[in-house]
Amino acid sequence: MAETYKNARLAITNSEQTIYTCSASGAIAVLVNLRVTNIDGATDDTVTVVVRDSSAGADTQIASTITVPADSAIDIVGDGAKMFLENGDSVKITGGNSSGDLIAFASVLEIT
Repeated sequence: MAETYKNARLAITNSEQTIYTCSASGAIAVLVNLRVTNIDGATDDTVTVVVRDSSAGADTQIASTITVPADSAIDIVGDGAKMFLENGDSVKITGGNSSGDLIAFASVLEIT
């Protein structure tokens, strides 16, 4: 089994966007960390994170309109917690504001 470490970055807006998809044939992925940082010095924002289970054809919210205070960061996944994704599964993020002042950073381990 081969292990590949990947990072993904996304400027979050109020339109749902995919930050990561487990797309290698036969792969599984371990979402090791997903951090959302608010780079705006004055305005709080909110974030919603959804995992799309492609085999079930279903979305599951893992964070729903969580407030990210100005000039701070939150870990959606981290501190020892991990999420496992099957081939075709994806992680999608939506912010409350259209500004792009929220930045998401994901660390992923893909196993093929």
